[in-house]
Amino acid sequence: MTLKQMLFGFDGRIRRRDWWLWSIATGLIYAAVVVTVNGLIFQSFAMDPVFDGNLVGPFALSVVLYLPLLWVQLALAAKRAHDRSHGAALVIVGQVIAAAATYVPGGSLVPGNGSVDLLAVGVQGLAVVINLALFVLLGCLDGTQGPNRFGRSPKGVGGDPAGPTAAVFD
Repeated sequence: MTLKQMLFGFDGRIRRRDWWLWSIATGLIYAAVVVTVNGLIFQSFAMDPVFDGNLVGPFALSVVLYLPLLWVQLALAAKRAHDRSHGAALVIVGQVIAAAATYVPGGSLVPGNGSVDLLAVGVQGLAVVINLALFVLLGCLDGTQGPNRFGRSPKGVGGDPAGPTAAVFD
């Protein structure tokens, strides 16, 4: 599988190891890019008294920069779901909901201001449940042994009936 197929394609199967490595690597790259770009663009504004702590610009920029990462994460999750013999639709919907929930304002349970937005807390709680389910499904459980309807085993376990060695033994 090429790097382009691994990060941007939704076909095929990948191992847990590959899912973990690429998810962590792309997350770290995203974090470095957001910190660097926000620092370069908004550092001068942060020193300006007119800026007055307005975080709309950095927030909007982080959302825009998040979209390519989300695409990569969805592609990796789809391939990982395929390895477990599941369709990718439910995993993709779950990840989109969890990602969107992280941008819901409010929802702090920290005491101090006396107000709690229960709807925001509920949405973010749903995101936690979805992320835990995805963590178990994609990151902990083993894939299907041998080939399945999404392709051959990325581990090579169970043999590949369409492989070149199969023709030798016919």
